[in-house]
Amino acid sequence: MLMLATVPALSAMGGTQTMDLPGTDDHRAGSVIDEVADETTNWRNARALEDGDTYYGHVDRVNDRSDHFTVTAVQYQEINVHVYLMGHDGVDEWQRPTATTPPSPPAPPHTSAMLDCYIYHDPGTNYPLDGAFNYYYVRHYMLNIVAPMPGTHTYHVNVSNNWAWTPNNHTWDYKLELHVGAVPQITAGQVVRGELDMAGRDTVWYKVWADEEHELNGSFEILNFDTGDPESRNVDVWVFPDDLGGYPRSVSWDWSASPNEPVEPFSVLATYSGWYFIKLRGMNHEATLSC
Repeated sequence: MLMLATVPALSAMGGTQTMDLPGTDDHRAGSVIDEVADETTNWRNARALEDGDTYYGHVDRVNDRSDHFTVTAVQYQEINVHVYLMGHDGVDEWQRPTATTPPSPPAPPHTSAMLDCYIYHDPGTNYPLDGAFNYYYVRHYMLNIVAPMPGTHTYHVNVSNNWAWTPNNHTWDYKLELHVGAVPQITAGQVVRGELDMAGRDTVWYKVWADEEHELNGSFEILNFDTGDPESRNVDVWVFPDDLGGYPRSVSWDWSASPNEPVEPFSVLATYSGWYFIKLRGMNHEATLSC
């Protein structure tokens, strides 16, 4: 768990206010869906999901290697997909395997899964908007974007098992949770405090208005930073213009990724009057996720 605070500032400073990090309390109570056989074999029969939905699915190496989903969102809405690995073969509990260098597939009962999860703006492209993969020793996979496509658009989510890391006789059961909602707005001088849950939502976004030729600057501080183990908690910060840096290859205007530091600063010069988007992501999945 990361405890955080941020203070964005503009060259024309506003009043000081305080708000909490966004949560999921304002999302709709969606449907609970259980996968029936291999019902989502490709993009053409992808399962449509909505905000608040929970999907219980499974993938294996032989008959059901991947599941496909769609989610429809309006431009600038946040899409958060949390995939939680439940167990293997639907019987035994998932157990965190012993780490090896280099990582190697452990033997049962410490069998590790390695899922590959991606979200695309177009299933025909090979370049995703976000991905969660290569998590050798954790059970949470998270995808998070702010919808970049103009108007209302359907995005595609793929959950698949890594073929090389899955034994022939294993079925990985997972739970997928979807949340779609507005990006919270913050203003100059406003202090944002809260916690970033690395076992459910590792990314948060904010939007802030800036006038042309004004500087937008601020910083995020990890309030529970551990000086004795500075690698245990770490965040990265990006600042994007109102086109989210383009798609699918999004390019930020600023990026702060100071390793082993409690503060991540950011600063851009506004080249237009309008909205700018700030992305904050926790980067220590293996170190901080509960397993």
